[in-house]
Order: sequence, then structure tokens, then C-alpha cells
Amino acid sequence: MYRRSHRTTRGLELPRLLTMIVLLGVVGMMMVRARDPGMWRWLAPEESQAASAITQGRSDGTQTLAFAAGASESAARALQAEAPAEPAAAGPVDDDPEQREAALEEFQAVTDGAIGIAPEEMFAYSRFLSWVQRQPYATLAKRATKDFSFHDLMQSPSKNRGRLLRLDLQVRRVLKLEAKDLPAGVTALYEIWGWSPDSGSWLYTCITPELPAGMPVGANVDERVTFCGYFLKLQGYLEAGASPRAAPLKAPLLIGRMARQSRPEGATARRDLTDSSTVWIVLAGAFVVYVGARTWLVWRKRQARALAAVKPEEQESKVDHWLSDVERDPVHAPPPGGNNGPPQEGDPDCASDVWPAFRDGRDS
Repeated sequence: MYRRSHRTTRGLELPRLLTMIVLLGVVGMMMVRARDPGMWRWLAPEESQAASAITQGRSDGTQTLAFAAGASESAARALQAEAPAEPAAAGPVDDDPEQREAALEEFQAVTDGAIGIAPEEMFAYSRFLSWVQRQPYATLAKRATKDFSFHDLMQSPSKNRGRLLRLDLQVRRVLKLEAKDLPAGVTALYEIWGWSPDSGSWLYTCITPELPAGMPVGANVDERVTFCGYFLKLQGYLEAGASPRAAPLKAPLLIGRMARQSRPEGATARRDLTDSSTVWIVLAGAFVVYVGARTWLVWRKRQARALAAVKPEEQESKVDHWLSDVERDPVHAPPPGGNNGPPQEGDPDCASDVWPAFRDGRDS
């Protein structure tokens, strides 16, 4: 009879223990990551903010958004009353009839979907920069509108061209541009890439002459800002890994200023922790898969060895039994592996009246 060997499970205790430890580590890191409010931000609608934003302006035109959880309207009014008066524009901007008329003429040379800024588009581009340079962020934020959507800009760019818009952005890239022939007062330009709550994975690209204090610059940025700027065109761009013949994607291009949204105290440390934990979760998952596959292979190998060790013994015993039967009766010995031959005398499975009849018939 085939007996399963208990040695097939020997040596599997250590891989199982390591797998359990790694799984516990993965669960712990997932719990740490789940504590970050930013991980669940995509579940909240665009306008549902648990904290109310209180704007505090300064005479130099910079802007800070301080979030006070549960702040009352009376407290917000008191802080706004204490804020200094917003400075006026330092020159003619889009509310000047002559400036507006000149901009409408320059808009005729703007092409949506093209990659880069064409020379004929630089007139409108430079005019927007001049308007932005003459206004601090506080003035732009007061005059800008939020009555638009990403879909409106994508479907009707000419209708929205020149509008002063305000939107919240999740910034992922900030690059300093090498630009020449800048308008008076503009010393540098920065290109901002990010998405808004209603654009999903579709990007905005923004141009600003100045970054808020502490704003990082690089190809891998994670900041939340409020941008106020003039919509110029749909900027064409190619996504990473696109083929040379791929059609460019489109992103609304705005020129303006922005303000950082302050994070709760300790959020930066938690973000760094969760960013590093993501890498560890991936590595731990790969290790679990490796240990599981190796454990399965070891188990299969041991199982095959156990079967190979048991079955030859059984086969050998059957062959020995058959050889002994052949010595007693070479003609009617049953084949090895089963009693499939004629009935034999003394066989307990053979009835007492069957064997004499069979023997008499064979002898005749």
C-alpha cells in the first residue's frame, strides 16, 4: 500500500515563517500610508474642503493660503479686515480697452495644439507676461474667475482665450526656462506642469515669472498650489515614450502667478515616509512572490522524490510475487500488478465449487 511520506513538509517551516513576517511588514506599511490624508484626496469632490481658506496678503504682492480647520466666517472676516489693501496694477492691463483690443488682434495668430510657441504667437505671449508683471498675486486672485472647467478650455479655446482664470493644481514638475527678449521687469520664467481636480490625469501647463518662497524646482515635485493666470492656448506636447509619429496631446497654457497651499504641520515628514514606504511595499511584494514560488517548487520536488522512493518498492514486491507464482505454475501464473489470470486453487477469492470444475475442464 502506498504511504505518503511525512518528510515532504520538512524544511518548509523557514520559508513560511519568512513569508509571514514579510506579510506583517507589508500590512504595517499599508497602515502607515493609509494615515496620510493625501492618499484619500481623490475621493473628495472638488469643492468639499474640510478646512476654509483664509487669504492673507502682504504689500509685496506675495500670497499665502493658511488653512484653518473649522474656521468660522466671522474669524475669516476679521482676518480679511486686518489684511492690508491690495495694491493696484502698476500699468495698463486687460481691463484697459486699448490693451484688450490689441490683444484680440494678436489672438488671430495663435494656433491651438502646436508644440511650442511660434514666433507669431510671441506678441500675445509677451503681452500676457506684461499684464502679469504689473499685478501682484493678490490682485490677480481677486479678479480671476473659477467659473470654467477643463472641458470648456479643451472644447472652446478661442472662446476662453484671454480670460483670467483661477484653479487649484497638483504640481508635479517645475522647470526654469531659458528665455530671451523678456518684457520689462521679467528676469526669469518657470514652466509648471500639473493637473486639477476636474482634469484628472490630463495636464495643465503654466508659465510664471516668479515662484513662491520655498517652491522646489525639478522634474519630480509634489506640491499643491493655486494658480491665477490668463489662458493663451492649448499647448501641444508629447508624452514620455511616444513614437516620432504620435499625435501630440494638448494641455491648456496659462500665464500668471501662483501661491503655495500650506500643508498641515508634520505633513512633509509623513509624505516622505509614505513615499519611501511605497518602494518598500513593492520590494516586499516581490519578495513574497519569490518565497512563495520557491516554496512551491521545493514542495513539488520533495513530493516527486517521495513518490519515486515509494513506487519502486511496491513494483519490486509485485514482481517478486509474480516470480514465485511462475516457479510454482509457469503456465497459469498471473501477470505482475494484478490477479488477472485464470482462477487458482487455494485462491480465497475463488469459490469452492469453481476450482474443481475449472480443473476438470483443463485436464480433459
